[in-house]
Amino acid sequence: RPERAYARYMLGLSLWKSGRPGDAEQALRQAAELNPDSVRTWVNLSRVLNEKGEFEAALEAAEQARRIDEGHPQALYLQARSLFNLERFDDSKVAVEQALAFDPEYGHAYNLLGLIGIRCNRYEEAAESLASAARFEPDLAFVQANHGRALELAGRHDEAIQAFTAALAINPEHGAARAGL
Repeated sequence: RPERAYARYMLGLSLWKSGRPGDAEQALRQAAELNPDSVRTWVNLSRVLNEKGEFEAALEAAEQARRIDEGHPQALYLQARSLFNLERFDDSKVAVEQALAFDPEYGHAYNLLGLIGIRCNRYEEAAESLASAARFEPDLAFVQANHGRALELAGRHDEAIQAFTAALAINPEHGAARAGL
């Protein structure tokens, strides 16, 4: 049923998950045309566009989702992620902190906040944010590895070893964790 927005939305998600981001973008844009008030469509379009490296367009999609639901945590997170990818770190931090205000257990948002801290040479702040990310997302190797990196940069080497080891316990092939350790 190509005339239904939900069918296009699900097609877009399926295409994205099967490694076809260009086709996913097209399907999600069609879904958005059919139902411009779908926050989920705009949020996932932003995800796909960030993956494709089209950060300005990803930011526009996240902001469209926010126009529909100003306090939607995922829309705020994707706005923050797009701003981070555009190297607008101060703006990214504001958006990610707003996402955390709406969902204080949003592990991916804490991860992004930690990455902002690393990029801005605020390593202790980054380590604190990434400790929260690791607490809320204990099964994600990249979160554990990011935490290890922040701890390493903060000079907290024993704790960094623990975080890198935790990442490798989840994924023994994780390159950043292996290099950090």
